[in-house]
Amino acid sequence: MKTATNVPQTYGVLIVEDDAMTRSVMKRVISMAGFRVKEAALASDGFKSVDEDVHLVLVDIGLPDYDGQNLAVRLRRRFSKERLKICFVSSLQGKDSVQKCLDVGGDDYIIKPIDKDILLQKVTKLLGQSTPQFAWVGADCHAEILDSNILPDLKVVRLSESGMLIKSSSRFQVGAHFKLDCPGLTSAIKLPFNEVVHRVTSCERIGHSIFISSDFVGLTEKYVNSLRRLAIRGTIITDAKNLSETKENQDEA
Repeated sequence: MKTATNVPQTYGVLIVEDDAMTRSVMKRVISMAGFRVKEAALASDGFKSVDEDVHLVLVDIGLPDYDGQNLAVRLRRRFSKERLKICFVSSLQGKDSVQKCLDVGGDDYIIKPIDKDILLQKVTKLLGQSTPQFAWVGADCHAEILDSNILPDLKVVRLSESGMLIKSSSRFQVGAHFKLDCPGLTSAIKLPFNEVVHRVTSCERIGHSIFISSDFVGLTEKYVNSLRRLAIRGTIITDAKNLSETKENQDEA
C-alpha cells in the first residue's frame, strides 16, 4: 500500500461508519499515514464529535439513526468547505447518488468496497498534504465540459486511477466539480466519462498553457482496476478509435 509523506500530526479525521470492520480498516489505513482518527457508528454521535480537532469527515450514507447526507447538511450549517472537508463512503454507485452528496455539501465520494490506496490518496489530498503517487497513462484526447456556459478548449494529457491532468484555455476554481465528455477515452477504455464527476485539485499556468489536475469522484472498483492495468502496461490513449492494445486491456477487465 502506498504511504503519504510529511503529514502533520495536527490533522484529524472522523470516520462515521456503522460497520465495525469497515471502520477498522479505514482507521488503520489513515492512522498509519500519520493522521489522528476519531470514530462514530451513528450520525448523531458523529455530529457531536466534530470539534476543532477534526478537519475531515468520512461518512457512510446508510447510518442507523439518520443518513449521511442529512449529517452533511447539518455540518455545512456550522462549517464551511474551507474549514471542514466531507467525503462520502457508500456502496451506492449511481451518478444521482454521487451528485446528491455533492449538492448537500460533500467534497468527494468513495465507492465500496474501499480501495486502500484510493482512500489514502483522497484523504491526504483533501487535507492539502503530499499524496501517494500513481502510475500515469499518457493521453492526447480532446474533451468538452458539460453543464456549463463556459466552453474552454480542453485536452486530456494524462490520467491514472485517481484522476486526470487536463490542458485548458481557461482557469478552473480549485474544489469545483464538473463533468466532461471525452469520446476518445470513452471509446478506448469503455468508461462513460460523461457520467464521471471530477473535482479540481489544482490549477496552474505553465508557459502559455493552463493545466488542471482533477480527481475522479465516485469511480467504481471496476474502472479503477481498468485504469490501473492501463498504467501498468504504459498504454498511450489518443482520439484514434479501436487501439488494439487498449481494446485488449478492456477485454481482459
